[in-house]
Amino acid sequence: MNGKFGKRAAHTLAAALAAALLAGMAAVSAEEIPRVPYAAAGAETKMDAAASVRAKDAYRIVAFGDSLTAGYEYGMDQMDVMPVPYGYVDRLFEQALFRGRAEMYNYGILGLQTIGLKNFLAAVERDTPVTEAELGQEKPLPDPRAAAMLKAVPETRAALSGADLVAVMIGGNDFSPVIGLIGNPAEAELWLTGALEAYESSLEASIRSIAAVNPKARIVVGDVYSPVPKKTGLIGVEPEVYDRLQAVAGRVRERLEAVTARLSMEGLQVKPAFPSKAFVGREAAFTAIVASRGQDIHPSQSGYQAIGEAFAEAVWGETRAVAPRDATTPISVIVGGREVLSEFKPVVKNNRTFLVLRDIADAVKATTRWEGKTQKATVSLGGTTVELTIGAKTMRVNGRSVPVDVPAFLQRSGSEIKTYVPLAALSDGLGFQVEYRAKLKAAFINE
Repeated sequence: MNGKFGKRAAHTLAAALAAALLAGMAAVSAEEIPRVPYAAAGAETKMDAAASVRAKDAYRIVAFGDSLTAGYEYGMDQMDVMPVPYGYVDRLFEQALFRGRAEMYNYGILGLQTIGLKNFLAAVERDTPVTEAELGQEKPLPDPRAAAMLKAVPETRAALSGADLVAVMIGGNDFSPVIGLIGNPAEAELWLTGALEAYESSLEASIRSIAAVNPKARIVVGDVYSPVPKKTGLIGVEPEVYDRLQAVAGRVRERLEAVTARLSMEGLQVKPAFPSKAFVGREAAFTAIVASRGQDIHPSQSGYQAIGEAFAEAVWGETRAVAPRDATTPISVIVGGREVLSEFKPVVKNNRTFLVLRDIADAVKATTRWEGKTQKATVSLGGTTVELTIGAKTMRVNGRSVPVDVPAFLQRSGSEIKTYVPLAALSDGLGFQVEYRAKLKAAFINE
């Protein structure tokens, strides 16, 4: 934030930093957030109208919020290549993939405040573009994508109108001004009371706008965590300060609970998620506070994992995971929510995943026929037939030739020779959704 740990007297620094960090679930100020463009929502972000067409029976997740929703992580501004974040929304998307087809639309904007979200969603409800000046924010947005995202209101509305789940993570940027009031507890309390009232009012209006566009969607809103650990060396704060910070975070949580309870009583499908509870006592590991020497409090990968799990618990009541992999298993394959576990391991060639034909056919409940003379495998499911020939750079789908960049092959496994087929090509040919998640090293195949 303002300098590094150890450059000021410990108590003064701890108090000032704690106030700043408490405020900021995404609490880097507008001047401090990197202005380097990056793909905040990763490859799954869809900003054009054509991409808003809903896939067959897909569970659609639409996310709104600040830099935590975008998935910003400390050090992204120092990368030479365009970074692809892996935040809590990505984890939530993967949890949906464990359960079937899914889509993800991420509208996280760096530096967004709750008042900004309120006015953005009001524009989405009206179906009219909005400018940054009309968001009512105290500070300019540091996100280079913001203008395009605010202009693309029709696309956002189209995505939201078909959502099954709307995830919201907002609030951290609202409270950063408290740092300037830390020396005056009475004034700080007066300001905090007003800030909490504004947070609650804007959050309620935001939820109402979401429900107005899509009354059938489930809405889950995350709370605000305190990223400051108890003091160890020069990092952290004294226990009494730590407890006060947790108490303030608790007051934000109470406001969130009040809003969601009130709107639930009115019939809206809204509930809170509480990732802040997982951060208590784990702040040093779950945020970048140590790695950044106190200059950044965005979540680490462990922190984003905890946030994703909190949202998954709120939505499905559980978090699913792939089975542990040994060194000989390069990737996990999940078909229709069930992991393909076989004595014949997946094979990766030229960045393409291959499975034994029988294993993938059984997993998708398809029938197969093998012609030894022509070395051709025929896979049928419903009204679709896919023909793959060993070594061929094309396959046939219902008689139509389709390119295959890496062909099927034969490989000996013990005393047996097995037919390995390209997982994505075959699954896509049969009409399945194929999603490869690089961080998880898992391929999801859903009908």
